[in-house]
Amino acid sequence: MRIGIVSDIHGNARGLALALERMGTVDELLCAGDMVEEFRFSNKTVEILRDRDAKWARIRRRSWSGWPQSKLTTS
Repeated sequence: MRIGIVSDIHGNARGLALALERMGTVDELLCAGDMVEEFRFSNKTVEILRDRDAKWARIRRRSWSGWPQSKLTTS
């Protein structure tokens, strides 16, 4: 099984897309946190992670993002 891990994206959808392209095909994608940024447009970042069926965790103060908690945490 090939697992990809990303973190500290901070709303940088372009950087995330490039990292995923370089990562190649993975069986499971994990986001270790800091996917959105308070002062940056982050919808595209979350959309990319959702499209890849990524698993991610809500860390620290991420409840402000406006996304439903069920979408920000996995069990």
